[in-house]
Amino acid sequence: MKFKKIITFVSILGMLSCTFPGVSYADSINIKYGNKKINYSDKQVKYTINGSEIKSKYPGIIISGISLASAKEVFSDSKIGLSYKFNVKSNTLELKRDGKTLLLKLNSEKAKVNGKSEIIPIAPRIVQFSDKTSKVYVPARYVAKTFGLTYDWDAVSGIAAMTGKTVNKKKAKKAAD
Repeated sequence: MKFKKIITFVSILGMLSCTFPGVSYADSINIKYGNKKINYSDKQVKYTINGSEIKSKYPGIIISGISLASAKEVFSDSKIGLSYKFNVKSNTLELKRDGKTLLLKLNSEKAKVNGKSEIIPIAPRIVQFSDKTSKVYVPARYVAKTFGLTYDWDAVSGIAAMTGKTVNKKKAKKAAD
Protein backbone atom coordinates (compact mmCIF):
# COMPACT_ATOMS: atom_id res chain seq x y z
CA MET A 1 0.00 0.00 0.00
CA LYS A 2 2.84 2.40 0.90
CA PHE A 3 4.56 1.67 -2.43
CA LYS A 4 1.32 2.50 -4.31
CA LYS A 5 1.08 5.89 -2.51
CA ILE A 6 4.67 6.73 -3.41
CA ILE A 7 4.08 5.85 -7.08
CA THR A 8 0.88 7.95 -7.10
CA PHE A 9 2.67 10.90 -5.46
CA VAL A 10 5.59 10.75 -7.92
CA SER A 11 3.17 10.51 -10.87
CA ILE A 12 1.17 13.53 -9.71
CA LEU A 13 4.36 15.49 -9.09
CA GLY A 14 5.53 14.64 -12.61
CA MET A 15 2.25 15.75 -14.17
CA LEU A 16 2.24 19.04 -12.24
CA SER A 17 5.77 19.88 -13.31
CA CYS A 18 4.72 19.50 -16.94
CA THR A 19 1.75 21.86 -16.70
CA PHE A 20 3.53 25.00 -15.54
CA PRO A 21 4.92 27.22 -18.27
CA GLY A 22 8.66 27.73 -18.14
CA VAL A 23 11.33 29.49 -20.05
CA SER A 24 12.74 27.10 -22.62
CA TYR A 25 15.89 29.02 -23.48
CA ALA A 26 19.26 27.68 -22.37
CA ASP A 27 20.16 27.85 -18.68
CA SER A 28 22.78 30.50 -19.34
CA ILE A 29 23.95 32.49 -22.33
CA ASN A 30 27.18 34.28 -23.12
CA ILE A 31 26.54 37.87 -24.07
CA LYS A 32 28.40 41.12 -24.41
CA TYR A 33 26.39 43.81 -22.62
CA GLY A 34 27.81 47.26 -23.07
CA ASN A 35 31.55 46.59 -23.09
CA LYS A 36 31.43 43.64 -20.69
CA LYS A 37 31.36 39.96 -21.60
CA ILE A 38 29.12 38.12 -19.16
CA ASN A 39 27.68 34.67 -18.68
CA TYR A 40 24.05 35.66 -18.19
CA SER A 41 22.23 33.13 -16.02
CA ASP A 42 19.28 35.16 -14.73
CA LYS A 43 15.70 34.82 -16.03
CA GLN A 44 15.43 34.75 -19.82
CA VAL A 45 12.25 36.61 -20.65
CA LYS A 46 9.60 35.64 -23.18
CA TYR A 47 7.07 38.19 -24.39
CA THR A 48 3.43 37.88 -25.44
CA ILE A 49 1.00 40.25 -27.09
CA ASN A 50 -2.70 39.68 -26.44
CA GLY A 51 -1.94 36.13 -25.32
CA SER A 52 0.16 35.12 -28.34
CA GLU A 53 3.86 34.46 -27.92
CA ILE A 54 6.14 36.88 -29.73
CA LYS A 55 8.65 34.82 -31.69
CA SER A 56 12.19 35.86 -30.88
CA LYS A 57 15.47 34.07 -31.46
CA TYR A 58 17.06 36.06 -28.63
CA PRO A 59 15.50 36.16 -25.16
CA GLY A 60 14.79 39.19 -23.09
CA ILE A 61 17.17 39.77 -20.19
CA ILE A 62 16.86 41.26 -16.73
CA ILE A 63 19.39 43.92 -15.77
CA SER A 64 19.06 45.76 -12.44
CA GLY A 65 15.55 44.30 -12.07
CA ILE A 66 14.38 45.68 -15.43
CA SER A 67 13.41 43.61 -18.47
CA LEU A 68 15.24 44.50 -21.66
CA ALA A 69 13.97 43.23 -25.02
CA SER A 70 15.21 43.23 -28.58
CA ALA A 71 13.50 46.34 -29.97
CA LYS A 72 13.32 44.92 -33.49
CA GLU A 73 12.12 41.39 -32.67
CA VAL A 74 9.68 42.25 -29.89
CA PHE A 75 8.31 45.65 -30.88
CA SER A 76 8.80 45.94 -34.64
CA ASP A 77 8.76 42.47 -36.23
CA SER A 78 5.84 41.33 -34.03
CA LYS A 79 2.16 42.24 -34.24
CA ILE A 80 2.94 45.30 -32.11
CA GLY A 81 4.23 46.70 -35.41
CA LEU A 82 6.31 49.72 -34.43
CA SER A 83 8.39 51.16 -37.23
CA TYR A 84 12.07 50.72 -36.39
CA LYS A 85 14.94 52.92 -37.56
CA PHE A 86 18.42 52.64 -36.03
CA ASN A 87 21.01 55.27 -36.92
CA VAL A 88 24.49 53.78 -36.47
CA LYS A 89 26.27 57.16 -36.71
CA SER A 90 24.27 58.82 -33.93
CA ASN A 91 23.53 55.60 -31.98
CA THR A 92 19.84 56.50 -31.90
CA LEU A 93 16.78 54.33 -32.27
CA GLU A 94 13.50 55.73 -33.51
CA LEU A 95 10.30 53.77 -32.87
CA LYS A 96 6.99 55.04 -34.33
CA ARG A 97 3.32 54.14 -34.49
CA ASP A 98 0.05 56.05 -34.74
CA GLY A 99 1.63 59.50 -34.72
CA LYS A 100 3.80 58.80 -31.68
CA THR A 101 7.59 58.84 -31.98
CA LEU A 102 9.99 57.51 -29.36
CA LEU A 103 13.65 58.46 -29.76
CA LEU A 104 16.20 56.54 -27.69
CA LYS A 105 19.97 56.96 -27.60
CA LEU A 106 22.24 54.04 -26.75
CA ASN A 107 23.76 54.19 -23.26
CA SER A 108 21.57 57.16 -22.28
CA GLU A 109 18.71 57.28 -19.79
CA LYS A 110 17.19 60.21 -21.67
CA ALA A 111 14.47 59.67 -24.25
CA LYS A 112 12.17 61.85 -26.31
CA VAL A 113 8.49 61.14 -26.89
CA ASN A 114 7.14 63.38 -29.65
CA GLY A 115 10.01 65.78 -28.90
CA LYS A 116 9.38 65.92 -25.13
CA SER A 117 12.30 64.76 -22.94
CA GLU A 118 11.79 61.92 -20.47
CA ILE A 119 14.01 59.92 -18.15
CA ILE A 120 13.89 56.15 -18.69
CA PRO A 121 14.64 53.47 -16.07
CA ILE A 122 17.67 51.96 -17.85
CA ALA A 123 19.64 52.92 -20.93
CA PRO A 124 19.18 51.01 -24.19
CA ARG A 125 22.23 48.95 -25.10
CA ILE A 126 23.66 46.80 -27.83
CA VAL A 127 23.65 43.17 -26.71
CA GLN A 128 25.90 40.82 -28.63
CA PHE A 129 25.33 37.07 -28.46
CA SER A 130 27.82 34.23 -28.80
CA ASP A 131 26.83 33.80 -32.47
CA LYS A 132 28.09 37.41 -32.98
CA THR A 133 24.57 38.74 -33.62
CA SER A 134 24.04 42.20 -32.12
CA LYS A 135 20.63 43.57 -31.16
CA VAL A 136 19.45 46.87 -29.70
CA TYR A 137 17.87 46.07 -26.33
CA VAL A 138 15.40 48.50 -24.76
CA PRO A 139 13.48 48.69 -21.46
CA ALA A 140 10.42 46.63 -22.43
CA ARG A 141 7.88 48.00 -19.95
CA TYR A 142 8.78 51.60 -20.81
CA VAL A 143 8.44 51.05 -24.58
CA ALA A 144 5.19 49.11 -24.17
CA LYS A 145 3.58 51.77 -21.99
CA THR A 146 4.81 54.58 -24.24
CA PHE A 147 2.79 53.05 -27.08
CA GLY A 148 -0.33 52.43 -24.96
CA LEU A 149 0.16 48.75 -24.17
CA THR A 150 -0.41 47.23 -20.75
CA TYR A 151 2.53 45.24 -19.40
CA ASP A 152 2.30 42.50 -16.79
CA TRP A 153 5.34 40.60 -15.53
CA ASP A 154 5.10 37.04 -14.20
CA ALA A 155 8.35 36.31 -12.38
CA VAL A 156 7.55 32.61 -11.97
CA SER A 157 7.11 31.86 -15.69
CA GLY A 158 9.47 34.56 -16.98
CA ILE A 159 6.75 35.93 -19.25
CA ALA A 160 6.03 39.60 -19.86
CA ALA A 161 2.44 39.79 -21.13
CA MET A 162 1.47 42.86 -23.12
CA THR A 163 -2.03 43.71 -24.27
CA GLY A 164 -3.28 46.41 -26.58
CA LYS A 165 -3.47 47.47 -30.20
CA THR A 166 -1.73 45.31 -32.78
CA VAL A 167 -1.30 45.43 -36.52
CA ASN A 168 -1.69 42.70 -39.12
CA LYS A 169 1.91 42.29 -40.25
CA LYS A 170 0.96 40.48 -43.49
CA LYS A 171 -1.31 43.34 -44.64
CA ALA A 172 1.27 45.93 -43.65
CA LYS A 173 3.96 44.06 -45.60
CA LYS A 174 1.76 43.78 -48.72
CA ALA A 175 0.97 47.50 -48.61
CA ALA A 176 4.71 48.26 -48.53
CA ASP A 177 5.48 46.06 -51.57
